[in-house]
Amino acid sequence: MDIGTVKFIRPQNKFLQKYIKGYYMHRSTDSEFNKTVYFYQNITSTINIYRDTQVSLHEGFWAYHHAPDTGFNARMVAKIKGSQAVKLQGKFDKVATVFYPMGINHFIRCPLSELVDSIYSVFTHFDGIYDAILPRLFEVATIEEKRDILDAFFMSQFQSFSDQRLLVAAQQLIASEQSIKVNDLAQSIGVSRRTLLRLFQKHLIYSVEEYQAIVKFRRALIQLQQQGKSHLTSVAYNSAYYDQADFNHQFKHRSGLTPSELYDELNIVDNTLFWNLK
Repeated sequence: MDIGTVKFIRPQNKFLQKYIKGYYMHRSTDSEFNKTVYFYQNITSTINIYRDTQVSLHEGFWAYHHAPDTGFNARMVAKIKGSQAVKLQGKFDKVATVFYPMGINHFIRCPLSELVDSIYSVFTHFDGIYDAILPRLFEVATIEEKRDILDAFFMSQFQSFSDQRLLVAAQQLIASEQSIKVNDLAQSIGVSRRTLLRLFQKHLIYSVEEYQAIVKFRRALIQLQQQGKSHLTSVAYNSAYYDQADFNHQFKHRSGLTPSELYDELNIVDNTLFWNLK
């Protein structure tokens, strides 16, 4: 299936590898290109930078298409409700940075909640700072050259996230294969339930319960890809769903598809980008 040119690469800088999952380019030079890509809930965050590409919201989906001489614009995806459809129409050119959970918090100078107002939030946090690198970023041809430019940029923007309590709490949810009660999580890091809920909404833009549910969904999705749809029962059990019915219900709720249907339709790029492209 023609999905345009997609290339993914991880940071070369070892320090950044703790915070940034990788960079990818996605582009098409075909004026007749017409595909729809579906993204699914994740606890990662992504900054998408477009060149000469207009991004617009329509009823139930986003679209981007060629818009000559419009320059650069950036969008951030940090919170998806269910699945999200994006229509790719004609030529487009995108370079994206994918951050690990809480990775982006080490590069921004305000709470994440102040930067997110929609699924595809206009991202202006680096305006002015980006100006020095964006022309070169899109001029270079190889993904390795783009990586080097972005590595240098993000090293210049790094500032360690100060609230270690939240980092510990998020890591507990990611590492645990069983559900953790909100009160227990709050107690483990020495804060009240109210403070924990406030911190999650401020810096992670999810409630504790929703964050935990998405961790479970992504873990099950990875296991499903590794084991195949002939092992749905074991995937449901190992992912701590109550039963097969709960497993099916949660996948339907978060992707619009059953586990078996999602397995059949996923396109995986470099074992990292999980897309459903039609």
